[in-house]
Amino acid sequence: MDDLLLKLKNSNEPTIVLTESVFSMSGQQAPLVEMVKLLKQANGHLVVDEAHGFGVLGEEGLGGVSAAGLSQTDVPFRVIPFGKALGASGAIVAGNGMWIDALLQSTRQPVYSTAISPAYAHGVRVTLAKLRASQERRAHLTALIDYFRQNIQNSSLLWRDSTSPIQQLQLGCPYKATTLANKLAESGIRCFAIRHPTVPK
Repeated sequence: MDDLLLKLKNSNEPTIVLTESVFSMSGQQAPLVEMVKLLKQANGHLVVDEAHGFGVLGEEGLGGVSAAGLSQTDVPFRVIPFGKALGASGAIVAGNGMWIDALLQSTRQPVYSTAISPAYAHGVRVTLAKLRASQERRAHLTALIDYFRQNIQNSSLLWRDSTSPIQQLQLGCPYKATTLANKLAESGIRCFAIRHPTVPK
C-alpha cells in the first residue's frame, strides 16, 4: 500500500490499478477496501482479477470484491476466469457498461475471437448455479484451511501467512521444491513446485 501511495502521488493523470483479489502464488488477499479508498482520493479506478477469489470468497462465492462489500461503482471492472472454480475455460469481463463498451471499442480480441457456443455457455450457467449454492463446501474448505494453519504454527519451515486455499511454502531451491512435490504425490497429496520464472529467484 505504501508503494501504491507513492506511485499515485507521482502520477498526474487518472490511474487504473490492476490487482488479483487472491494472489495466485502467495494466497494472500489484496486489501481491496483500502485500495478503493486510496484510489477515490487520487482520481483512480480499481480493476480486479478474481481468478482465485471467485467461487471461494464472499456470499455465494461471488469473489473478493463481494466479500469486501464493494460495489460496481467501487470496482468498475472485474475479470472472472472460468478455469478455476468453474472448472471450464474462457472468462468473462463484468462491470460498468461504459467500461465494457470502451474495452470492446479499443481492443482487438473481441473482433478476432470466436464466441463460446450456446451449449458451452449453458454448461457454465449450470455450474455457476451449483457453485453459488455450495455454501457447505465453502464452509468445509474454510475448516480445512483453519486446520492446516493450526498445524503449521509450530513448523520450522517458512510459510506465507495466507487464509486462502493457496498455502505457500518457501524452500528457496527449485530442486528441493520438485523433490518434495514428488514425495507428497506418492502419498496422494497434490502440491505444485513453483519455480523461476513464474516466481522470482
